[in-house]
Amino acid sequence: MKKILTKKLESLQKAVFHYSAYAISVYSAAETIAAINTPNTREVVTGALLCILAAALPAVCRYRKTPVNKAFAALLLLILLKTAAQTVIAAATPDTETAAIVFRGTLLLGFLLVLSLFAYNPQLSYTTAAAGTAAYATAALLSGEATLKDSFLLIFTLFASCALMEHYIIKEIRSLMHDNRRYLAERRSLFSLFNIDDGQVSQFIRLLRKRDLTPGQTEQLLKLLGDETERRIRQSVLHLMQHRQTDYSKLDERLPSLTATERKVACLVLQGKTHPEIARELLKSPSNVSVIRSNIRRKMRLGPKDNLAECLRALMQEPERTERTDEAPPANLNALSEQQIPITK
Repeated sequence: MKKILTKKLESLQKAVFHYSAYAISVYSAAETIAAINTPNTREVVTGALLCILAAALPAVCRYRKTPVNKAFAALLLLILLKTAAQTVIAAATPDTETAAIVFRGTLLLGFLLVLSLFAYNPQLSYTTAAAGTAAYATAALLSGEATLKDSFLLIFTLFASCALMEHYIIKEIRSLMHDNRRYLAERRSLFSLFNIDDGQVSQFIRLLRKRDLTPGQTEQLLKLLGDETERRIRQSVLHLMQHRQTDYSKLDERLPSLTATERKVACLVLQGKTHPEIARELLKSPSNVSVIRSNIRRKMRLGPKDNLAECLRALMQEPERTERTDEAPPANLNALSEQQIPITK
């Protein structure tokens, strides 16, 4: 369920990004065409540049393998800067339509704040809310409109509350994605341990769900599944035990000063386990695991910048020290001369 939901969230983010980019591109193109016959060349240039950038971002994201959330954040920041600047500039030359222009710009900034939710980045939400509030306050002061000044508290409350809600929503979404990645990693590890894959499990389940199977065929299928799975589990567990026994033996040989608990932690570090994973597997607190790792580092005489996992792997890959098993040396020099040096007369 988590896997499906996470995929839907990622697909939703990608869809909102593409639709927003194309909509902004079309809107900027319409603004540019409308401003061609006016003396305001700055609007024409900025509109044309924004139109090109908004249309190019989805293609860059697709072909350059850029993460969608980063491309989406860049797009929203560009629109944010343009809209905030337009709102402030319009308020600097007040006329009868200034209040309407400022409210329209603020409404667009609020829509950008809603879109920032789909970038799954709380910093972007806070940045959009702060920029929108600052642009509105500056416009209200520059224009001197009483209506704008009276509405500042309402605008500030709306932007702040929306940013806070997005922060908690994004926090839950990112936690869900993190749990999904961990679930997929554990799933791959489990299938690797039992020497089976997702396709084999799905095939057996699909066969079992067929309605035309007789009770005898179903029993035979379950028996085959049980025997095959049992054989693979036995092989995998035996291989894992032999591998761990080899690691324990090498650690005993090369780091004899380690205690049994320190040896277990060192083996888990060699397997690539993270700090929280080691604590969960050994049923210990993270602080206790930190103390054990510090003891291992001290016994290996590692410096602050040395990586424990890399140093352990290098130690385990060192060639074994072979001792000479020749005959014991003679007790004295006279015996050596009598045994190895022939005497000629």
